Formats: sequence, C-alpha cells, structure tokens
Amino acid sequence: CIFCDTHSDLPQHLQNAPPNVSSECPELMYQVVDFYDTNVQPPSLGQNISPVIVFVIDCHVPDEELQHLCGSILSVLASLPPATLVGLVTFSNIIAAYQLAVPNVASADIFPGIESLTDQELRRIMGSGSLYIARLDACLPTLTLILGALRSIASLSSEGEGTTPVVFAKQRRALGVATEVAMALIEQESIQYHQSISGRAGSAARSSPGRFSQPPPFGRVITCLSGPPNFGPGAVPADRKDPQGRYYRQQALSYYQKLALRASQQEIGIDIFCVGLYHFEIPILQHLVYSNGGLCVIQKSFGEEFKTNLWLCMVQNYGRGGSFDVYSSAGLVVNQIIGPARADEDAPEDTPDCLTKVKVGRVTPSCTFTVLFQLTEDVVADSVDFQFVVRFYSVQNQFLIRVFNFHLPVTGNIQNFVRSMNVDVTAVVLAKRFVLTARKLEELAVKEGRDSSRHGVESVHQELQSTLRNIALKFGNSQPGSSRPPDFPAELRLLPEYLFFVIRGPLLGSILQHPDDIDALRSFFLIADFEDSARILRPRLWVARWGNGIDGIQLQDAPLETLSLQPNHILLFDHYTDIYIWSGIAVSKPDYESVRIMCRQAAQELLLDRYPTAQLLEFIEGSSMARWLSCRLIPSHKDSTEEQLTRSMGGLSVSHLQKTDDLSLREFYASLFR
Repeated sequence: CIFCDTHSDLPQHLQNAPPNVSSECPELMYQVVDFYDTNVQPPSLGQNISPVIVFVIDCHVPDEELQHLCGSILSVLASLPPATLVGLVTFSNIIAAYQLAVPNVASADIFPGIESLTDQELRRIMGSGSLYIARLDACLPTLTLILGALRSIASLSSEGEGTTPVVFAKQRRALGVATEVAMALIEQESIQYHQSISGRAGSAARSSPGRFSQPPPFGRVITCLSGPPNFGPGAVPADRKDPQGRYYRQQALSYYQKLALRASQQEIGIDIFCVGLYHFEIPILQHLVYSNGGLCVIQKSFGEEFKTNLWLCMVQNYGRGGSFDVYSSAGLVVNQIIGPARADEDAPEDTPDCLTKVKVGRVTPSCTFTVLFQLTEDVVADSVDFQFVVRFYSVQNQFLIRVFNFHLPVTGNIQNFVRSMNVDVTAVVLAKRFVLTARKLEELAVKEGRDSSRHGVESVHQELQSTLRNIALKFGNSQPGSSRPPDFPAELRLLPEYLFFVIRGPLLGSILQHPDDIDALRSFFLIADFEDSARILRPRLWVARWGNGIDGIQLQDAPLETLSLQPNHILLFDHYTDIYIWSGIAVSKPDYESVRIMCRQAAQELLLDRYPTAQLLEFIEGSSMARWLSCRLIPSHKDSTEEQLTRSMGGLSVSHLQKTDDLSLREFYASLFR
C-alpha cells in the first residue's frame, strides 16, 4: 500500500489474472469507485428521503413583500411530496413556534428573543410531542391560515410608520434565538423518531438486525430575512459607528460558529434569503451557513426571482453525515482545504501525516473541495499517488463510500511539467486561494469593527501580481536583451487574462461596493464546482450573427474586450450571477427585436437549474446601465490604434470609447515587470 507502507496480498484467484477482467477489485480498473455498505441499508431503499423543512420568517418584512413571500412558499410547497415534514417559526424580538399539527387553528408557543433558550424552554419543546412538525398534506390548510394572518399582522405593525431608515433601525430581529428554536423543532422530531423505534426495538432487531423501517429525520432551516440581526444572541448594532460594535461583532461571530457546529452535528442545513436594500451583515451570517454548505442569497424583492431560488433550494437532493479523507504519498501533506467542511473532531490523535480528515455537512452534486498540498521533502520517486474518500448517506439513505484514485508521474523537466498543466484548473485554484485570503482579511476587519478591508484586498492584489510575475519568469519565454515581458507558454497563455479578471472583476475588484454583495459572491465562489467557478472567474461573451433580413441568427464567441462593443452588434454576456443583453446603437431599433428575442431564449437556457439564479438585464449602447457590461470587459480600447486594429472584430476600432484610469490587459501585464 502506497499510503501505509505495508504489503497487502491480492486474493489467490486474482494473483495471475489481469485486473481488467475482474470486477472484484474495481479500484484497480477505475479512477472513481462507489461502494455501498449493505449492513446499514434501510428497507426504504430506492425511495428518496426528504428532510424536515422549517421556515423561519422575519415579521418585519414589509406588507406587500410579505404577500409575495407567503405566496411563493405556498406555491413551492405545492410541488413537494405530500409526506414532506414542515414547520414554521416567525420572529421579531419574540419568537413564535407554530403548532402545525393542530388542525385549522393558528396556535403557537412564544419564546423571548433576548437570550438563548433555557433548559426549561427546551424541555417544553421536547416534551410537546409532534405538535410543531407535520406532514405537508395534513398541515397545508393550517399553514395557509397562518401565512394569511401574517399579512394582516404586517400591515397593522407598519400602519402610519412606513419603512423609513429610523423605523427600520427600531425593528428588532432575534435571528439567533429563532434559529435555535427551529433547530430544536427538528431535534424534537428526531427524538420522537428514536422513541418510536425503541418501542418496537425487540421485534425489529430480531427480524432485521441493524435496520430501521424509516431513516432518522434530518433537517433544513430556510430563513427569510429583511434586515440585520440586531437583537438577542448574535446581534450586531445597526449603527456601524457604535463604540461597542467591535465587541458585539466578535461575540456574534463566536455565537454563530457554535450554532453552526451544533447544526452540523445534528445534520441540519441552514440557508438564509436576505431580501431588500438594507445591509444584512453577510460576513457575519456566513459563519452560520458556510461550513454546512448553505448559502446567503441576496435579492431585491420576494418576487419571481425569489420564488425560483426558493424552489431550487428546496428541491436540491443532497446527502448527509458526510466525511472527506485525503491520502497522499510520503513527502506531500495537505496545506489547505477550501470548501464547506469542518475539522473532524473524531479523528484519532495518531493520524499519519499522509492522511487528512474533515467533516462535511451537506453533500450535493456540486459540493466541491479545493485541496492544496505542500512538499515536505524532495520527491525522488517516479510518481506520487492521491486518494480521496467521501462517505455519506445518499438521498435513498444508502451509506455510500466514493473513492477517487489519482496516479501522477513526477518529472524533472520544466517543459514536460508545463505541458501537463491545465490553465483553467490552475487559474481556478489560484483564484480560490486569493479569494479565501481576502475573506480572511475581511473577517479580521469585521472583528476589529472596521468598515472596509480595502487595504487588505490591495495586499492580495500585490500577492497575486507577484505570483503571476514569478510564473512568467519561471516558465515564460523571453528574448535575450529584449525589454519585452516574457511570453507565457502556449499551455498557460490565458493565465494572465484569468488573473486579470480576478483583480478587475467582482471577486477582488471594485464592481461590487457593498460588503454584503462582495462576501456573498466570494463565499459562493469558494464552494462552487469547477464549471461554475470558471464562469464566475472568466465570463463568456457571444455576438449575434445574421444574414439578410435577420435570417439564420447564430451566436458566436466574441472577445471579452471593449472592442466587442460595436454599434452594429447585439451581445449576450454571462457572468454566472449576471446575464446581460447589450444592443449597439445601430441595431437598437425594433427592426432587430427578433435577434434580441433569440438572445433572451438563449439566456433562459443558461438560467436553467442555476442556483442562485442570475439577474437578467438588457440595455442599449450609451445608456447609463451599459456600464454594467463595459466595466466587466478588458478595456482594450486604451491600447494603441495599431493594436486595436489587429484584434478588433471586422477590423473596426472602438477608440471612441471614453478613456479611463483602468489598465488594459497589455498595460497590466507590462506593469508587472517595471
């Protein structure tokens, strides 16, 4: 064994058989192998297991928005299986846990939001039986009744006050205790399950040892928030100039980290929808959701976009109870794991250096980890080996062990090494490392009560530029005596452009201004799979082409440069979180509407199953909104006329665009060597 350095004999009947003719050792045949533990399969094998879903609703959502919110919840619930277990919690400075199992009556237990649940309050929840959680088909009339009443409560509470900043600041949101109550409801359902199992344990054990008639419940908490948590545990002062703000932020970070750990241990996932134009303290709320694979999704309203995101969030199939093990050859140790994981507190103290173990809360098809290794010694072998092992319960409640084996050759030749590199993967890994560093600096700024970590981002810019320069000097081609910067090898030709987009784009650039928007995107980027990460990092741009009479419309790839902004172009731009349709002034008339319709259809195809869904905007050349596209493109119109003519589409120059202080890609790359 390459990892434990011991000898393991093949079974006798396989010693002389080629591995590719045997199915008994699939790990010798395939790079990825799934093993199912048949000792822990429940009789419900083949049936998808749904989590307990508890909605946590902010009572301060404006009345008109609350109507959309309640309508969206009911609409999405109508598409779920009738046996889905649901619960409802509302909160302001007090928390109401509704007893959905009581038919046709809006009945709730009330808890104060000023401090965490006491043991007595927890006992009240645990001893109430299955009153709070009910099957969807049984409680839907009661839930509809309650949500209807919430609308009238909202209109009464806001009557004559409006939603001015002063009134908004007075609205108290005990988010922390509301989350505690929601988690307690799910835990209570789990206790009810185990009590029902223990009542028939004797006969079940005799008939089917180690098996259950149904899997134990696990849960999801879906929170709808209209403002920052500013009351009770986890509260943050609404006024960022509050002299005690630094203390409260440190306390909030610690509180949400402990709550997230408890949620992970109870197999409870948490997602937060932050809806409105106020600040939400996303950098702090991330500590509640990130480690469990959840998201903080920011939206302007509870309209159709929210409904789509809510549906995509709730229908996601995912595993639970996951773990992630990383094995590597001697001389290689894991330096960093980027992704939704936490340290494995059950790992033995004598775990060898070649093994790293972490816990995973939510295992989804897009659940992604970026693993960075460090050499502790020179590798003298001809190859190194890696093994990644993921264990989790699937949606059918099967216990699955997925094993990835990778065997990589070692070379002492730089050219061979460069030829083996994938520039897209290299760029995504580097970008995730730099973005994670920026998030850590942002977290430090939050703890210290500072408004911005822009100075920290600038230090990340310097580190990124230094890394790019070192790669160019190490692997690039330079002419002796020439003052030109080194040319990147063909395999890495796009790396400067990728990292230029990291600095200029929304991840580390100045496109996004609010800390909430910035941290929400960075957090999603860190847990996104490779394809989504690459799209966030380097967007795609298409230009519509058509013949005479607007026939045969086709979309063709266009350069990600301002040179593509031609007056006779209609462009489709995809930056994952944003999709734009841009029309040049010469084709902005209704005569070309069929081209835009085709672009809208293509945009809808891009949006299919994308969570969070992207915002779709359209604008015309010269409009104020057109800057949303131009600021995300390489400002190549700043280059010389000769350079523009060699790269511009159709041989046209766009030097008429306004000159700015932004560097073009050529200027940026040249500046690295000054």
